[in-house]
Amino acid sequence: MQAEPPDAPTPVPLPALPSLEVHSSLAGTAPTAIIAPSSSPVPSPYPPYPHLLSSYQHLPPLPDEQSAVDGSSYINPPRPHLSEYYSHFPSPTFTTGTVPSQIIPGVERPLAAWDVHIYFPPPHENATEALYARHLWERIRYEFPELRIYRIWEHPMGPHPLPMFEVNIFTPLQFGAFVPWLVVNRGPLSVLIHPNTDKGAVWDHSVGGCWLGEKKKINFGVFEAH
Repeated sequence: MQAEPPDAPTPVPLPALPSLEVHSSLAGTAPTAIIAPSSSPVPSPYPPYPHLLSSYQHLPPLPDEQSAVDGSSYINPPRPHLSEYYSHFPSPTFTTGTVPSQIIPGVERPLAAWDVHIYFPPPHENATEALYARHLWERIRYEFPELRIYRIWEHPMGPHPLPMFEVNIFTPLQFGAFVPWLVVNRGPLSVLIHPNTDKGAVWDHSVGGCWLGEKKKINFGVFEAH
């Protein structure tokens, strides 16, 4: 285990969760269902980030039992239904508004919840990787026709430092299917996956974004100019 740097800040202890009496039939076992999360706001111990457990502090403590299947993973209390995030992206990810044409020339369209930018070198620098990108673009259109996909740009444009093409994702179901597939099939290409939020394009493409492969340098000045 890597030692903690000597100047690291002391972790802030989380407040203890209130204990609730568990029905005798459930003693020593996980609750049969989790009731609806509470909507009562709780001050965060780690501002500016919201309290991650504020909606669950009214529930019994999590059980310490471990699974008999592998002997190491924890048994979680079941829910009466799947988390809402299987069907809705968490706030502040949103799908309203438009992408200004100044950022992507000639394009003005509704925002997706997530954008996927797939980069490749100019054809004259690496014809093989450029061909891979072309075939990947075609394969995505065959494999995921429900996704929104745009033209292949064979030169840098907007904030993007290399040729690329873009795929839009609108639902968690699409995200869960497409992103793992892309991890396996992106080949030598770099990929930026970022949300569209009310935090602004710079945050979305930097703090909020994640990379597959080598990270490329985004031209944030394009966003700041608009």
